[in-house]
Amino acid sequence: MQGNQAKTLLAGAGFACFLAMNSFSLWGFTLLPQTTLGAEGVTWWSVPLAYSNALAFLLFALGAYKAPALFSRNPLFAAVILIALALILLSGHLVLDAPLMLAVAGTCMGLGTTCCFFCWARAFREDGITAAKFEIVLGSVLSAVPFLAFLTLDPSALVFTLSLLAFCNLLALFFRGRIDAPEDTSIGNIEPLRSVLSRSWKAFLCIGMIGLMAPVIAALTQEPLDAAGFTQQALMVHSENICAAAILGIAWFGLKRKMDISTSFTLLFPILATALLLFSFIGENARIIVPYVGGVSFVVISMVVTIESVSDSIERNTNLTVVYGLNAGLLYCANQAGAVLTDILGKNLLLEGTSIIGVMFALLYGCSIVLFFITRKSTHKNGARDGANQDEMPEIDTVDIACRELIEQHGFSERQAEVLTYLAHGYDIPTIAKKLFLSENTVRTHAKKVYAALDVHSKQEIIELVNAPRT
Repeated sequence: MQGNQAKTLLAGAGFACFLAMNSFSLWGFTLLPQTTLGAEGVTWWSVPLAYSNALAFLLFALGAYKAPALFSRNPLFAAVILIALALILLSGHLVLDAPLMLAVAGTCMGLGTTCCFFCWARAFREDGITAAKFEIVLGSVLSAVPFLAFLTLDPSALVFTLSLLAFCNLLALFFRGRIDAPEDTSIGNIEPLRSVLSRSWKAFLCIGMIGLMAPVIAALTQEPLDAAGFTQQALMVHSENICAAAILGIAWFGLKRKMDISTSFTLLFPILATALLLFSFIGENARIIVPYVGGVSFVVISMVVTIESVSDSIERNTNLTVVYGLNAGLLYCANQAGAVLTDILGKNLLLEGTSIIGVMFALLYGCSIVLFFITRKSTHKNGARDGANQDEMPEIDTVDIACRELIEQHGFSERQAEVLTYLAHGYDIPTIAKKLFLSENTVRTHAKKVYAALDVHSKQEIIELVNAPRT
């Protein structure tokens, strides 16, 4: 128990350093390019960093199909090399004033950041869904602490602060893997890409829409955002992490809700729609709330993407690199596409009254289309699934009621609940595997977890347990 607590606290603190480092490298240098990296700091540092970070997710996912043994391993060593090289080249640029060196440093930093994302996803998978949710919420809240310390520093110490955060992040990843349980080195089942797209297209629509609209919304209020001081902008950026963590913390731990990607989009849609519709009716200084809502929505989806990828990898025994690479890659690539779209339209066009209204309605229309597809299709699918379940499973009886009580009592996952129900009705492992379209090894893994939670050792004991008299 103490080992688990230590691992959770270490993961939360380390993830906080990583989030602060990520915000620091992607956003801090964009805000102060002239004082730290020169007049062209954004072009030579931020742009290569952002593009390499986003594209590397898809590179990992596609690489897992071609070379699973290489791309499915823990990329911690690659993260150390890339981040160290980025900081060395960044320091060299400050001495030699070499823009090309700065561009290479930004590219290495983006690739290293992506490697860290995968390292943390693997860490969350090893710790389990419940612990992972707590670690993400804790890390998001604590991420403001190192950044507040950064606010007290002179701009000349920015590189040192970034280096310290990177070092603490990598150190936490290293020692977290040395506590208690050994690292899970299994690759998992690599699901065909067509099957992934067929199963997850609704989630991909939600991810792409949120990623695309976040930078466009920010461009609508560029003037009041630029007018805010450095402290106000810093607090705004990091309070987005805290606000998103509070929302998900209440949903996960307070309301005991399973927030998947489609559900999160459905809940965020009315908030985004209200903010966009109120944009034309509020004062210019108050319009800064619109990009804030967009930023919180982006952070919420990014957290849910991580948890959903880990959960899907555990329950389906699928390859985490593929699942997380596709989900996160789509999110960050869509975000970069939104930034490019904003640049193409031009700031002057976006800041005109008529153009702003047009952009807002285009965003609302896009969100409405996505919402229509995910709600309509999911309703139809649920109806079909209910009909299939009526054919496959017996009518509701005392066994089903007892199973539901056990599921709620022990907090079983969806797959574990299905396996428990089938076992309670007397089905064997091969039959359950066929009914759930899973491998027998995956079903056995879920069954072992059910046995351990219920403190039983066989299917017969489960049958006796659910048929025992209940008070």
